[in-house]
Formats: sequence, C-alpha cells, structure tokens
Amino acid sequence: MSIMWRIITSKRVEKKLRKLPPQTKRKYQVWLEIVETGGPQNLRNIPGFNDEALQGALKGSRSSRLDLSTRLIYTVHQNIVTVNIEDVTAQHDYRKK
Repeated sequence: MSIMWRIITSKRVEKKLRKLPPQTKRKYQVWLEIVETGGPQNLRNIPGFNDEALQGALKGSRSSRLDLSTRLIYTVHQNIVTVNIEDVTAQHDYRKK
C-alpha cells in the first residue's frame, strides 16, 4: 500500500506557476505526479530535478529544479504527509519573502 502525498500550494505560488513557460509547466506536472505517488524522496533518484536541501534562512526547506533558471522551494511535513510549496524562484533568488 502506498501513501498518497498531499500538495499544498498558496495562491501567490499558483499565480507564479501560471506565468511559467509551457515546458516548465509540463515539468512541474511531472514533479507533482512524482511527489504525489512516491513522496519527495523519489525526486532524489531523478537527476533532472536536482533536489537539494537549502541552508541559511530557508534551512529545513528543499528546492527542485524545474529548468535551468527556475526552482521550486518546498517543505515537507512528515506527521501529516504533506508537501507545502513555498515559492517558485527565478535566477536563484532564494531571499526569504
């Protein structure tokens, strides 16, 4: 039996996602499918996403690459099996908002 992960996205992030180019939107849909079915730990097995832990002000969060200049920043809450998408950044802008 596999656990389905719940993805939570804020309205601010949804607005940013709508403005992404079509190929980046497709990669985001693939990211969603991977995380919903197998959890974020499966992202580490796929080289194209470059999933990694963040440091500094965003310690505890993770980032995944959607394309060369776009990152998806998210946190994982194990006790309720959810992934909270915090932001979509361009050009490695990791400043906390």
